[in-house]
Amino acid sequence: MTASANLDGYWGAITSTLDWCEENYTVSFYVAEFWNTVSNLAFIIPSLYGAYSAFAHGLELRFVLAHLGVVMIGTGSAMFHATLKRTTQLLDEIPMLFTTAVLLFIAMEIGTQNGTNIRGALALTFTTLIACAVYLATQNSTIFFTIYGSMVFALIFMCVRAFRSQDSVSGKLIKISMWSYFIGFLLWNFENNFCRYVRDTRSALGPSVGMLTHLHTWWHILAAVGGYWCIVFLAQLRMVATKRPYAISYSGGMLPVVVSSGPVLPVHSV
Repeated sequence: MTASANLDGYWGAITSTLDWCEENYTVSFYVAEFWNTVSNLAFIIPSLYGAYSAFAHGLELRFVLAHLGVVMIGTGSAMFHATLKRTTQLLDEIPMLFTTAVLLFIAMEIGTQNGTNIRGALALTFTTLIACAVYLATQNSTIFFTIYGSMVFALIFMCVRAFRSQDSVSGKLIKISMWSYFIGFLLWNFENNFCRYVRDTRSALGPSVGMLTHLHTWWHILAAVGGYWCIVFLAQLRMVATKRPYAISYSGGMLPVVVSSGPVLPVHSV
């Protein structure tokens, strides 16, 4: 995934262990991978709204934290792609692990009625810290992707299992989440493995159309959709499992949010 024929720019030498297929500093002297950077707005803007909506409608704090975790991923990823520095790379990757851990906790606790499983939360936090320590000690991206991939597969399994246990829940949210993430993952890996052909196609199409061939950019957009809709899906399952009245509302006709029609929970309810 190390790119070639790149230009020097404001941030100087690349120190990250990864350099993606987008040609560096071709759009702006100050941004290494322009399109891979700005596409992170797909993580940041919807999830800021999601966090606000979850808080305003009295959802448990775990859902606010999940949305804010996605905001952190998008912010860290933008910094990483803009600079291609090792330090900012970690600001992208570490939040990916911890946000996925939050989602795993939510999925594990869907049916819990009597407060928060503190032991489960601590165990999951400790396991994630160990995973981060192993990755930081080895500096091996393959280890990171193995850990992250394992967490994502566990999350998918738990979401599907939880969905099947609730007959009254529509499959729309989780289907859109999984298909978006899966298609984005395929595009990401296609670009990783066939970067030379993607670049040749981009060059042949010219800048106005070639910008659409940045497949890592599409990965960001589709992963953002998958992550956002997954959080809303889990919030819906939680409302059903705890027998709280709710509705699914679509902001702008596109962005789903869970609206509680029952009593607002106190802020400390995790």
